[in-house]
Amino acid sequence: MSKISYPFTVRAYQTGPGGELHAHQLANFLQEAAHYHADGLGFGQAQLVQEGLFWVLSRLAIRIDSMPQRGAELTLTTWVSAIKGMVTERSFVLYNGEQEVARALSVWFCLAADSQRPVRLPSQYTERMPLLAEAALPGGVAKVPPVGDEARQGALFTARHSDIDMVDHVNNTVYLRWAFDDWLSDHPAGTLTGLQVNFLDQCFLGDQVTIYTGSSGDQRTVVHEVREATSGKVLCRLQSHWQ
Repeated sequence: MSKISYPFTVRAYQTGPGGELHAHQLANFLQEAAHYHADGLGFGQAQLVQEGLFWVLSRLAIRIDSMPQRGAELTLTTWVSAIKGMVTERSFVLYNGEQEVARALSVWFCLAADSQRPVRLPSQYTERMPLLAEAALPGGVAKVPPVGDEARQGALFTARHSDIDMVDHVNNTVYLRWAFDDWLSDHPAGTLTGLQVNFLDQCFLGDQVTIYTGSSGDQRTVVHEVREATSGKVLCRLQSHWQ
């Protein structure tokens, strides 16, 4: 079976003002569905850890037609839509009842735990992947541009225990939470319609990061950078779109 669907319920603690699902919680749903699918078919983290390998999310794009509200009963459909050398693409479509409310495309690669370098996924795992060459978002996931010289320096965050995932680094969804906590503290109005994320480097317990942002004149397109506070190294670059 190439496509598989999972149910999700929007809980109160996953929502913000007005009862709308937080963007990073939507990303959590995507991540969870990916893990369910991969583990269930034998190419997930539960299997790769035995080889000293783990999955790393490299890029993510989400198009949001309608952000779900508290109490919504959702269905999230996912499938492997491309295998290109060391890179695997996974697609998602999110439904609220019968209505499609969001689409997403993610790009993953396999990392060796000892060298922390990308490696080709062993063939016994790729053979377990039911491939359907039908991307949820045509055109792939774009490279996000830098914030530019007029970037605004924003909030400082420290990676806490609750930010760390099963492979001992900051979970990918935390970068989204940091970026939007910074932006929405000064720009509470607006409806998020989409985002592209490039995950560039890892962050660990106790690390401090600073958020930098640059936006178009009408603030409908915003570029966010998560940088190491001391070195200035860019760990994540995110572009968000608003109405």
